[in-house]
Amino acid sequence: MQEVVERIHVAKDPDLLWQQIGKFASVGEWHPMLIRVDSDGEHEGSSRTATAKDGSRQTERLIELSPARHFYRYRMKFTPMPVRNYTGELRIDGNPDRTSTVVWSADFDVLSDNEEATVDSSELPEVGP
Repeated sequence: MQEVVERIHVAKDPDLLWQQIGKFASVGEWHPMLIRVDSDGEHEGSSRTATAKDGSRQTERLIELSPARHFYRYRMKFTPMPVRNYTGELRIDGNPDRTSTVVWSADFDVLSDNEEATVDSSELPEVGP
């Protein structure tokens, strides 16, 4: 099992930042590798399909959601990446100075011999202005 955790500091209030990036379908608005995200809702059990710039698609299911805690967890249903048992999480932690720390993490099994490339392709891009 591999675990990837990425953190980035954002000079925005966590409540405001959650409104901007916290919706399950909003990943398409800020992730630079995606051109489109289709979602059937914002509740546990919802699915989203993300289309990347290279035309590849992956489908994820929302398994846990807590807007009050600025957090959601999802499970990969289909992906062209060489992984299985993939569970990801997006969380926004508030800091004492009213800025935010965005934390994205994922746990998965690698199905490829090139484990390092698979992990490197999962890094969190810059979030927000």
